[in-house]
Amino acid sequence: MPQVFEMLLILLLAVFLIFSFTVDQFTPYRFIGEMEDPRAIRIELVEIIEEYFTYGDEQDLDRKLRRVAVIEDNETFIKELKKLKNTRPFGDPSDHVSGKAILLTYPNGDMELIGECGMAYIQNGDLEVYFRVFEKEPYLAFWEKWAEMTDAVPA
Repeated sequence: MPQVFEMLLILLLAVFLIFSFTVDQFTPYRFIGEMEDPRAIRIELVEIIEEYFTYGDEQDLDRKLRRVAVIEDNETFIKELKKLKNTRPFGDPSDHVSGKAILLTYPNGDMELIGECGMAYIQNGDLEVYFRVFEKEPYLAFWEKWAEMTDAVPA
């Protein structure tokens, strides 16, 4: 009887692991930087003009990015960004950010670069890349909407 119990326990554990690896959990975007006063953060919409932004590129930020717009209504922008579905999928993690992205510059000089697939955080000149994925169409629609709004100031 103990062997049956052990086998059942192993089977349940295997089913749980398989399920946890195949199901993405929706979570609101969790900012790495300090969000005490969103008005103190500079938010820019940017395009990564070279293939991607990754480790070693933190010194070439200005060369790698094309600034599209500066957001003036930070609080509304952040609320809407948090509504977008994003996940941390399992599998082959990305080590870069590419395409259309959001650049947040915090009062202490740290930066957070949020892309559709991947995000980077620059703290004290050191870069860390994280694998977060937004649903493509809603993310791009959000980005385009804010790039075209009259509240966005061309960079």
